[in-house]
Amino acid sequence: SKTASLLNYSQSTVSGHIEKLENELGVSLFHRKKYGMELTTEGITYVKYAQNIIDSNIEFEKEIRGLYNRSESLVVNMQESQYIYKYAQKINEWLKDNSHVNFTFKAAHSNFYLKEEISNFETDISLITDENIINNGLNNVPLS
Repeated sequence: SKTASLLNYSQSTVSGHIEKLENELGVSLFHRKKYGMELTTEGITYVKYAQNIIDSNIEFEKEIRGLYNRSESLVVNMQESQYIYKYAQKINEWLKDNSHVNFTFKAAHSNFYLKEEISNFETDISLITDENIINNGLNNVPLS
């Protein structure tokens, strides 16, 4: 639950990702306890390697930004399930053609959060489903 809160994901989404990763790796990464979780020996080892990957990715990003100087940025905010199941592939295709853009995805669990982010200019694009927002300061573009 704490991890889900920090990542702004639902608890069930985090649990699902952990379960999928454990199935893919063929090991248990956590001991599930009555009041939380604890890393297994395999989990501790996995964290070490995952940290190496994260550190390498950070170094890669620094080098690429140094070479290409990503000056443009785009912050997109939508519900995680919308991103994963509907838009991730199209966004990744767009990013290949627009590699100079520093893209940030923010996950949201409610239209209220999305409205706050867009109204406070903390995001450039918010995908809000099932609701029409009328705000004179915002551009609204119906997608369907």
